[in-house]
Amino acid sequence: MKLPLVRGKGDLISLIDVTEVAFLVAQGHYAEARTATFSAFCPRPLADLERRLDPVQFVRVHRRYLVNMRHVRAAAREDGGWHLVMADAGETRVPVSRSKVEDIRRRLAV
Repeated sequence: MKLPLVRGKGDLISLIDVTEVAFLVAQGHYAEARTATFSAFCPRPLADLERRLDPVQFVRVHRRYLVNMRHVRAAAREDGGWHLVMADAGETRVPVSRSKVEDIRRRLAV
């Protein structure tokens, strides 16, 4: 499956393989996709992407984040909450909501 991404001024919509996406973050009614090397605007709402993407690979860990589990580099507990450290250029720390912690811990065997 390919994911439509808009980079630059929006004249060109690129299609990338979803396996390249480390995570998606809600930006208003749309989403931002982050890969290992870049981030780009995705003209789809996060809820729509969650329905379309493989639920084994892409997991909603927070109301604003949809994570590709293959790109999780580490899990960290800090300040009483859980975060996933992602394999993107900035090693983004994605928060895990309290209701999702047990599911994520089970998936990662931590």
